[in-house]
Amino acid sequence: MANEFSGKKVLIIDDEPDVRAIAAEMLERLGLDTHTAVAGLAGLEFLRARGDEIDLGLLDLTMPGLGGVEVLERIERSRPDRPGV
Repeated sequence: MANEFSGKKVLIIDDEPDVRAIAAEMLERLGLDTHTAVAGLAGLEFLRARGDEIDLGLLDLTMPGLGGVEVLERIERSRPDRPGV
């Protein structure tokens, strides 16, 4: 079923495996292609390598190490051409 989400790519950054899996399943049902990262730094590494492929990010606010707010701030500093929120 094609919709406005079909073919869009989302990066899910969350330290909880069950949350990543459920979020990915729900978003895929909407037609999104999902990628996941297990922590803030892993998500930033993914974005450095393949960030141009990602249309949307879903961030956990409370993760060990870098939380979602810190990850978003780093993304915004490194990619001022991409809207953050």
